[in-house]
Parts: sequence; C-alpha cells; structure tokens
Amino acid sequence: MQEISSRLDGIKNEQGIASKPQEKSYQNLLVCGIPETPRENLAAVMSNLAEKMGIKITANDICNIYRTKSKNIYVKFTSELTRDTIYNGRRKLNSDNITTKTLGMQSDAKIYLNEVLDDTQREVFYRARQKRKELRYKFIWTFHGAVYVKKDRESDLVKVTSVEDVNKLD
Repeated sequence: MQEISSRLDGIKNEQGIASKPQEKSYQNLLVCGIPETPRENLAAVMSNLAEKMGIKITANDICNIYRTKSKNIYVKFTSELTRDTIYNGRRKLNSDNITTKTLGMQSDAKIYLNEVLDDTQREVFYRARQKRKELRYKFIWTFHGAVYVKKDRESDLVKVTSVEDVNKLD
C-alpha cells in the first residue's frame, strides 16, 4: 500500500501537481476593530459599513461572513469586483472619520480593512514594513497579495512579491 502511495506522489511530482500553488482567492477581506455584540447580524454590519463608505452592497454580495478566533470579521464576497470596490474604499475610513461610533456602536474605535494573506505574503508584508521604517518609505499597502511601496507621492511605485524584492529596496 505504501508503495502505491509513493508511486502516486512520484507521478504527481512529475506532472507538477503537488508543486502547483493553490489558487488564491481574492474575494476575501478581514474587517478589524468592530466589537462583537450579542445577536449581531454581521451581514447587516458589513452592509452598514459599506454604506458609510459610499458603497452599496446587499446580503447577496456576501458569500460567507463570520467572526475569527481573534474576533475580526472574515468576509468572502460573491465577486472579486465587489471585494475590490470595498477594499479600495478603505481610505474613506480615515478621510471621512468612519469609526464604530459612526456605525451606531457605543465605543469609538478605528476600523481597518485588510486583505487575507497567506503565510508567505504575510512574511513579505512584515519584512517590507520593517524595511519601510529603515528606509523611511511613506506608503505601503497590499493588493491581491502583492506589496506595494512608495517613498513619497512623487516617487515610482515598487511592487514587492518576495523577501528578495524587499532586500533590493533602497
């Protein structure tokens, strides 16, 4: 039996099946900073947040939504376009001063929208943030799993996809 399993693994490796990275889902976001409330309707909370950002979504735009162990809200949208619209609107959270109080909650905490990154992407982003401080880059963000940095508004955009790319920053 073990011999058959080894042969199958060998065939998979020859065909590149085992080494293919899993297809990344760019339909997910992590909403941080919204406190948990009894009997909350997370779809309504997300819809309310989007409305405050000037974006119209319905419950049909959300495929799955739940609280993570760390109490953040994980949202999987039905389309990448909807997710990108929400994620691109995240700047309004600061510019329009949208907080939990704006959503009708008693606390007044900041709300953050983050991409769901795999371990490799998270490591690259972490290292890029460290390098950012060292090199005094003003802007850093992620989009579709890639890290982007800019020294200032006038400088060129640099895409960082690996730790090697981080080490090349100057």
